[in-house]
Amino acid sequence: MAQSVLTAEQERQPAVLENLSPGTLTRPAFVMNLPFSFSTEEANNPWMEDLPLEKRRVDRRLAMVQFLRVYRYLASGAVVYLVPTPRNCGLQDLVFTANLGVVLEHVPQRDVVVMSNFTSKPRRGETEVGVDFFKAMGYRVYVAPSRFEGDAELKHLQDNVYVGGYGTRSERDTYEWMEKTFGMKVIKVRLSDPYLYHLDCSVFPITRENTLVCT
Repeated sequence: MAQSVLTAEQERQPAVLENLSPGTLTRPAFVMNLPFSFSTEEANNPWMEDLPLEKRRVDRRLAMVQFLRVYRYLASGAVVYLVPTPRNCGLQDLVFTANLGVVLEHVPQRDVVVMSNFTSKPRRGETEVGVDFFKAMGYRVYVAPSRFEGDAELKHLQDNVYVGGYGTRSERDTYEWMEKTFGMKVIKVRLSDPYLYHLDCSVFPITRENTLVCT
């Protein structure tokens, strides 16, 4: 049997598998990451800075047990995709997959994802991992040209209307770029409390009609 030989360039390209996009599914889909690289060595938010390292240190065994429990629960009624962890990557927060980017709900095929351009220094290497992952699933992938931290900062309300947080981890310019590029409207909310550094710390849409707001 003849063997196919991949060029070096082909080996570097992520394999694209057909019909893997969660937007094409009729059941819920989630993205998770095994806690192989999960760590709290570098404090990257005020909550972590308030604690000494020994009090915030990760129990790796417990983290894996908890991950598997959540995975089994979700997988019993949904499709769960796993973002791979590159070897020796040092990406301590890769488990927080919502921050990788955001799928734009108003795009008809739901096949556009805007990847994060992290402000948080220990998270900046996650962008490349996320780009490869979403490209492999057939998404059209864009990287925000200015600071942006994914689904934690941008929430879909209805139609082409979103609410986006800026000021601490994301920049207002990002949403202006999104509006021009993707035909969407972003209600921009300035975040000033360092402890509420992402929009989802204070704004959480529950349904299309009801949103929980921290005041």
